[in-house]
Amino acid sequence: MCSHRVTSARLELHRRRIVTLIFVVYWLLILEGAFRKWVLPQYHQELFFLRDPFVLAIYCLCLKYRIFPRQQFWMIAAITWMWLGGLLLLLQIVNGTISSNTALLLSVYGWRQYFFYIPLPFVIGQCFKKEDLLRLTRYTLVFSIPIAYLSILQASAPANSVLNAGVADDPDNSFAPLGVALGFVRTSGTFSSNVGQVLFIGSLLAMILWVWILPRERRPLRGVMLAVVTMAVSVNLAVGGHRAAFVLGLLILSAAFACTALLPRRYDRRRVLRMVACVTIAGAVTMPILFPEQLMALSVRAAGAAEGDDWYSYGIVNRAFGDFTHFVDLLPETPLLGYGLGRGGNAGTGIGISIPVAAEDDWSRNIVDLGSVLGCAFIAFRVLLVISLLASAVATARRKYEPLPLLIIGFIGGVLLYGQITGHGTVNGYAWMFVGFCIAANKPLDPRIV
Repeated sequence: MCSHRVTSARLELHRRRIVTLIFVVYWLLILEGAFRKWVLPQYHQELFFLRDPFVLAIYCLCLKYRIFPRQQFWMIAAITWMWLGGLLLLLQIVNGTISSNTALLLSVYGWRQYFFYIPLPFVIGQCFKKEDLLRLTRYTLVFSIPIAYLSILQASAPANSVLNAGVADDPDNSFAPLGVALGFVRTSGTFSSNVGQVLFIGSLLAMILWVWILPRERRPLRGVMLAVVTMAVSVNLAVGGHRAAFVLGLLILSAAFACTALLPRRYDRRRVLRMVACVTIAGAVTMPILFPEQLMALSVRAAGAAEGDDWYSYGIVNRAFGDFTHFVDLLPETPLLGYGLGRGGNAGTGIGISIPVAAEDDWSRNIVDLGSVLGCAFIAFRVLLVISLLASAVATARRKYEPLPLLIIGFIGGVLLYGQITGHGTVNGYAWMFVGFCIAANKPLDPRIV
C-alpha cells in the first residue's frame, strides 16, 4: 500500500511538471506578440519560435516519465505525420525541389508548422484534469480585463502608434493593424496580428459561457468578479472590429444551444438555456449602448466588404464553401511531392520563393506543400479529427452533463477543419492546444472539486 502511494505521488508530480509547461506554452502563445512588439522588436522573427523549446521539453518529459496518451490511434497518427513530413523533406531534397539553403530553411519552417505541434493536444488530453481547465479558464478571463482596456485604446489609436505598431525604430520590425471604418482600427491586443486577437476573443466567449453554465458551487469565478470579467469579454468583442469574432460567437452560441437538446435531464436543459439566453441578451443590449461608434464602424465595414466582394458573389457562406473546394482545382497540376514544404504560405513569398499556382486557403496550401497524395491525406486527417472530437463532445454532453467540449468545438472546430493552421503560427498554436483542452474536458470531473 505504501509503495502504491509513493508511485501515485510520483506520477502526480510528473504530471504536474508537464502541466506547468503546458501553461507556459499557453501564456507564451498569448504574450508572444507583446514581446515581439514592445519588448524585443529587433528579434521579432526569432521570438516567433519562443514556444518551441517548451513544447520539445514536454515531449521529452513524456518519454522520460513514460506518459503515453490514451488516444493511441490519434497519437500514432500524429507521430506518423511527423515522420512522413521528415521523409517528404528528404525526398524533396533528392528530387531537387529544395535546392538552396533558403529553400531548406523554409521547408524546415514548413515542417514545424505542419507537424511539430500535432502530438501536443493528445499530451494535454492525457495530463490535464478538470481542475487544470478551471484554473486556465479563471486566469484567462481575469486577463481579459486589462486586455479590454488595451483594446479600447488600440481601436481609437492610429495604426502607426506604439500601441498598434510597436516600439521598433526599423519599419521592417513594425506591425500594421488593418482598419475597420470611421477612423477605427482592428485591435490586436497582445498579439502581433489581428488574427490572434480574434482567437483570443473566441476562447473568451467559450469560457465565459461555460462558467455561467456551471453550477454556482463549481464556478472558478463568482459574484462581482464574474460580472466584471463578463463585461470585459463583451468589451473585447465590441471594440475589436473583427467580423470573424462575431462569427465565432455565433458558432459557440449554436454549440451552447445544442447542449439544451443533448443534456438528458430537463432541469439541466432549462438551466443551460436560461443562462445562455441571459448572457447573450445582456451582451446584445449593453454593447450598442456602451460602444455605438465602434459597432457602427464594424457594420460599415461589413456592408462595404459585402458590396465589393466580386469573387464570392453570395457572401460569406459561399466563400466558406469555396475554401472547401478550391484545392480540387490544384490536384491535376500539383507535383506528386508538392512544390516544397512551406511554399504555399506567406513565408515563401516573404523571402522571394514563389510557386506557379495561387493557394489562398489552407486546404489548397496543404496540396501545394505536401503534394496531391499526402495533401489529400492531411485534409482527411483534419476532417476525421474534427468528426471524432464532435462525436466525443456530443457523447460527453449526453452522458456526463458536461457542455465544455461542445463549446470548444464551436470555437475551434472550424479553425481546425480549414483554418490557417499550417500558415499562421498563432492559429497553429490555438488550434492544437484547444484540441487538447477539448480532449481533457471529456474526462469525468474529479469528485474532490466542489
